[in-house]
Parts: sequence; structure tokens; C-alpha cells
Amino acid sequence: MANWLLCPRCRKKTKVKILPETVLLHFPLYCPRCKKESIISVAKLKMILEKTES
Repeated sequence: MANWLLCPRCRKKTKVKILPETVLLHFPLYCPRCKKESIISVAKLKMILEKTES
């Protein structure tokens, strides 16, 4: 079952879905609601915030 990635700033859904086996490293996640970009890593459905940018 796929899960939506949530924005680490505003906690709203982004347009990215991940599966339990998805691994992302240094992924630039853009939030269409708060208009901010964050660099994240994801493994086993756990998100780690690396850096936030405006």
C-alpha cells in the first residue's frame, strides 16, 4: 500500500507517493501548499529532514 509523503514544514500531503520498500536519498521534496523545498531522505517509511530551503 502506498503512502503520501507529508511536507516536513506544514504537514500537508505532497504529490509524491512512496511504498514501504522505497528508499530516497537527498531527495528535493517540493510542497505545493507552502511553496517551500526541503531535502529529505526516506527509508522504511521514515522521513529524515536534511535541509530546508526557501
